[in-house]
Amino acid sequence: MRVTSRILGTTLALALLLAALLAVVEAGLALIGSPPWLVTWPSADDLARLTWTAPSFRLAMVAIGALGVVLLAWAWWPRPAVTLPTVGQAETPMRVRRTSVETTVAARVREQAFVTDAEVSARRGTVVVHAGTTRPTSPEERELVEHTVQRALVELGLDPASATIHLRQGTRRAA
Repeated sequence: MRVTSRILGTTLALALLLAALLAVVEAGLALIGSPPWLVTWPSADDLARLTWTAPSFRLAMVAIGALGVVLLAWAWWPRPAVTLPTVGQAETPMRVRRTSVETTVAARVREQAFVTDAEVSARRGTVVVHAGTTRPTSPEERELVEHTVQRALVELGLDPASATIHLRQGTRRAA
């Protein structure tokens, strides 16, 4: 849904930008007395004469309203939570929400005295941790962060070998 929303939003933004540019060009041409470039003014005048009782106007408004209702229903439709399968000898298969994994692991990493910030991304089969430190990273600090991440993943029932850890000096990840 996130990708679809981004594509739809980008397409709508580009369409609005093109419509605005077209309106500016047409208004500029009208100001200098040139003939219209794309929009013929007689057809635009015909549209201005439409009233609320015109069947074509009512049909267009009903179609736009129906499209809006469909898009709202699609956006508000409940979707299953994105989860990761757990590992272990549990008799009942369990799953953990991805956001729970990300917030829990990030909070555990931030508990370290030398860590200034932590960003965690959990996907199927892998957990990536980006952590900023107050000083240049040493092997001991890296080992401590790795141990913290692995302990948090084991407590959540996830495979600790799936973690990838990136340490950097500073508070923000390089773009």
